[in-house]
This record gives sequence, structure tokens and C-alpha cells, in this order.
Amino acid sequence: MSRATVYLNLLFLLILGINQTVSGQIVYDNGAGGAAGIDDAFSSDTDTGIYGADDFSVLFNISVTGVEWTGVYAFDGTPPATDDFTINIHSDNSGSPGAILSGTAAGDNVNRTDSGVDVVGFDVFNYSASITPFLITPGTTYWLSIFGNTAGEGDDWLWGIDNGVGNSQISNDLGSNWSAANHRMDFRLNGIVVPEPTSFGIIGLTVGALVFVRRRGIVGPQERERSTKRSTPRR
Repeated sequence: MSRATVYLNLLFLLILGINQTVSGQIVYDNGAGGAAGIDDAFSSDTDTGIYGADDFSVLFNISVTGVEWTGVYAFDGTPPATDDFTINIHSDNSGSPGAILSGTAAGDNVNRTDSGVDVVGFDVFNYSASITPFLITPGTTYWLSIFGNTAGEGDDWLWGIDNGVGNSQISNDLGSNWSAANHRMDFRLNGIVVPEPTSFGIIGLTVGALVFVRRRGIVGPQERERSTKRSTPRR
């Protein structure tokens, strides 16, 4: 195998490694700890008129494609036959949720499983849903709001929280006039880390250098030795 072929194989493995690194499923975790970590839940439901939201920021360009979160149904503790969730990503407006940048009416297109954990006397459910892909950039504050619609049901939906340690906000009028709640809402973002253009530039330069090596006939010691043997006439 020629040295250039080895380099090309290494380059392929590098590209494959970058792809595997950047395409991991969970790209952001708000740190509440999931079903086993939350210690309370807070209403975020059209039926009550109360919405919850929490802020987040990232270190890399990320294309968000899905969300995972937890919640409970209160106060009968009976989940509805079908859910009706809306998932929004907001801009930041002076430390509160601003305009909706990306909105997904997930409806009942949500995976719901009983976690087997109880909090404040209710079963905690795990949820996951795909959202409209949205690119979030580093150095920018965003807000995530999730709310259900349990109109006509016996229970309201409450979002799982880590009580008293976060920067969440609540709205008592369907997404307007936000105020501090100081919880940490439980959620994780799924998606793909988008490499910076410089990463692709390095790969392009490497490929270009290999092409230059091949065209100029620059070979290593082993190739040079084989070439010499082939050019020496037999006696």
C-alpha cells in the first residue's frame, strides 16, 4: 500500500471520526437529572393558562432536531388517552423569553413512557418528540417552552423541575408577561453539532496536498526502492 493511499485512508477515518463525534444524539442537557432527578413539577398547560420556559446556550453550532423532557398529570394522576404538546424555541428578551424563533405543534406525535418514578405523589412520564430542525449558535441565549393542552381532561399537565436552583420563567397568561420562577426545567436537546467552516477547510487542504503529492510523483523510500528495482534490466 502506497504512502499516499495510507494518508487517504487516515483522512477517511478522520472524516468518519468527525462525523461520529458531531452526530451524537443528546447535544444539550439542562441538568435537572431526568425522572430520577426532579423533585417537583410546575404547570405548563393551556388549560391553566400557565406556561413555563427555561433558558439555554451552547458552545457549538447545533442543529436541534428533537427534545426530551419529563412531566406529570395532576391531580387525578391519570394521563389522557392522547397528548397535545407544543414546543417553542424563543429568543432572549432582556432575560425573559422573547419572540418564537421555532415552533412545533407536536400534538400527540410524542413518545410517552411511565418512568416508574413518582414525584409529589404522581407518576413521572418521560417524553421525546421531533421538532422542526433549528440552528442554534454559540454565544446566544435561547429559551425553550413546552406546554400541553388538557382541555376537557380531568388532569392538568405539569413539567418536571429541579426546584429552587434554576433560571426558569413563568407566564400566567399564555406566553406573555414572563416572570422569574427560579426552577430548572427538565429537558434535553437532540440534534447534530455542525462543524465550523474551518474544519472543512483543513480537510480540503489535506486532500489538496495529497493530490499534489501524487501529481508530482513524490514517493516514499519503499516506493522509490520498488521503482528502482523495476527500472534495473535483468542480466
